[in-house]
Amino acid sequence: EYVYGISHYICYFCKVKDFRRCRQLLKITIFMRVFDRLNIELSRQAQADDRRNDDHEAMRHYDAIAAGYAEMENAIVVLSDLRRNVSHVHLGKYALNFSVEFQDGVIESIWENEILELVHPEDLERKYLQELRFYNFINRQPKHQRRNHVLHTHIRMRFGNGEYVRALHRMFYMPSEHGSSQRFALCLYGPPSRTGQGAVDGAVDTITGRLTTLDNKDDGRILSRREMEVLELVAKGESSKEIGEALCISVHTVNRHRQEILRKLQARNSHEACKAAQMLGLL
Repeated sequence: EYVYGISHYICYFCKVKDFRRCRQLLKITIFMRVFDRLNIELSRQAQADDRRNDDHEAMRHYDAIAAGYAEMENAIVVLSDLRRNVSHVHLGKYALNFSVEFQDGVIESIWENEILELVHPEDLERKYLQELRFYNFINRQPKHQRRNHVLHTHIRMRFGNGEYVRALHRMFYMPSEHGSSQRFALCLYGPPSRTGQGAVDGAVDTITGRLTTLDNKDDGRILSRREMEVLELVAKGESSKEIGEALCISVHTVNRHRQEILRKLQARNSHEACKAAQMLGLL
């Protein structure tokens, strides 16, 4: 009916005599418009599917590497997908030192709580700080060099006999196939190295062997001035609307800053962000 009515309209106002031909051409035009639109949507979906497939391929690739570390080094290895909030755990024979029965396989979290509970409380906060500083250190490196660094953090872990024993935690960040942001994290727990840099924490260049200590001198560079202003108001309990009014910016801009703060501080919510900022001495 729509095509029939439009055809009459065109014939009347454009003085076209062949009504049947006009209607046929209009049908073809509408069909081509729909076809073109469908092609665009299918193309977008195909690109999205390709990205998802590439990410799945990347996860399989890194998961095989994680399994290799667990087998060859006997380490406890946790591969986390930071976007999907899932982790793959591979248990080497180092896990036999602990009385806890670890879950080998997929866990619905990027936090390996069963393992973290075994870390000495004094070392756990330092471990978090080192990971946070390492995340921002990696993001300051040229994109082609970001995979060339591993974080070394020396910690103590509670063995099955109740004794805390020195251990080495190593961490890599890897980007997704289609982005520059860090998509995957690979954590390894094992005995400390007896050679090399000794018990010094920091980011190690896996090509040159150079160690960069990650101390508080760069903490002030993690958040921008505006992000600090937003975070200070968040810590006071201000809402996004109140923060926007105080800083003369839109609520949308406030929320964008808040999301960026969470990303940079590796926090899941405002409470965790404020706690991390306090640990870094920013609040």
